[in-house]
Amino acid sequence: MSTDLRELRVIPQVELHCDDAGAYVERERGRSRLGRLLERWLRVPRTVRVELDEYGAAAWRAMRNGASVRQLGEALRQEFGDDAEPLWERLGEFLAMAERGGLLRLEPL
Repeated sequence: MSTDLRELRVIPQVELHCDDAGAYVERERGRSRLGRLLERWLRVPRTVRVELDEYGAAAWRAMRNGASVRQLGEALRQEFGDDAEPLWERLGEFLAMAERGGLLRLEPL
């Protein structure tokens, strides 16, 4: 039995930040032994910064308080109108990539 994406709750694992360059989210890199060596020897930053476009930033703002995917889609449609289309395909891909990157968690309502 498959679950409809719109019937999932989105739990962000990181906070949305804004600066002069725009909106972004940031997470720590894995803390493996290799990762620590790379940080030290190659001066690799401890965090990964993910820049968000206006749609991604709007979606992240709408995620507060464990909103459902359906609520996120409705908020994006209200803010961007027809420019958000194809809404569900874009939102689904965005959420899948963010979940794989450890930026958010999806769970049943």
